[in-house]
Amino acid sequence: MDAIGKNTARGCDLRQRAELIAGKERSLDEMSGQVKELKAEIKDLYKDAASNGYSLKVLRGVMKEFHMPEGEREAHYQIEMEFAEEVDIYRHALGLVKDGSAETTISINGGPAAPISVVRAAVDEVKRAKVPA
Repeated sequence: MDAIGKNTARGCDLRQRAELIAGKERSLDEMSGQVKELKAEIKDLYKDAASNGYSLKVLRGVMKEFHMPEGEREAHYQIEMEFAEEVDIYRHALGLVKDGSAETTISINGGPAAPISVVRAAVDEVKRAKVPA
């Protein structure tokens, strides 16, 4: 009968397990506080950037891209370029573009619009710069 009150599944008693759980809870609580502090710091950084004239929409989008794996980022750019080209086709079809020679422009993450040829050239230049010589 000495097994009563024991949790022998992992070879330790209930009191030891309770102490372990309490320790984990304290660690989680401390980490949660650290996460809140970091989120507040990040919010302040974005606030500071906005007060210095940066577009938060663009900055957040670029930071999201920054954290994407390279292949995913390139796919994201390709989708945006294809979308811009398709939008341009629709604009022409609806007569929204008066000058038939207007070049397709693209705005990445709400940034300023740039001609698609300029964006493609920039992307190609970045790709070339990443290729080891």
